[in-house]
Amino acid sequence: MYAVGIAIIVVGVAACIAFARARFHNTVEAMDRYSMPGDHVVDLEIDGYMLFWEKKSVFNGKPWTNPEPPSGLACSVIPLVAIAEDGTVDRFAVIEPTRVEATQPYDIERYTGQSVLEFRTITRGEHRLSCAYQSGQGPTVVMALDDTAKSGWTVLYVVGGSSLALLLGVAFLFSVYVRRARALGRAGIAAAERTA
Repeated sequence: MYAVGIAIIVVGVAACIAFARARFHNTVEAMDRYSMPGDHVVDLEIDGYMLFWEKKSVFNGKPWTNPEPPSGLACSVIPLVAIAEDGTVDRFAVIEPTRVEATQPYDIERYTGQSVLEFRTITRGEHRLSCAYQSGQGPTVVMALDDTAKSGWTVLYVVGGSSLALLLGVAFLFSVYVRRARALGRAGIAAAERTA
């Protein structure tokens, strides 16, 4: 009977890990990708975002390889409502992505990359995502964009599901232990009565 409780824990945790891997795979596949340097209009929510440099990618239906991470590539994010008709920009609305403190790498079938920049938007709607080399020139690279909330939900699912599996397994093991202890107690009482 104890094996059933252990199986609940093992199967539950394994299922959570498999779910996380599948969700992560789908998230990477679905990320929006852009060629940089360049200017792109992106529709963003009020959220945190990450920009990923992709060493291996598929862009516009074609395989793409960027052997080296971009050096000196600076990016900015500007809400379109902050850009006047004459092209001038409200400098207070400019979001300058910062280097990530802890790199998040990934390597799946068609994509290999790592997080390089992060930023947070304060308005919802269309933004201009721009990246350019500070030196004025450099190789064209593929950058992927994703919101950080997806990663948070994946972690929450894994931790929550694994904790639930562990809790159910421990509860089952405890119930088996209690039933066995009661059965042994009754058997001991019965044996004592027979010898009295």
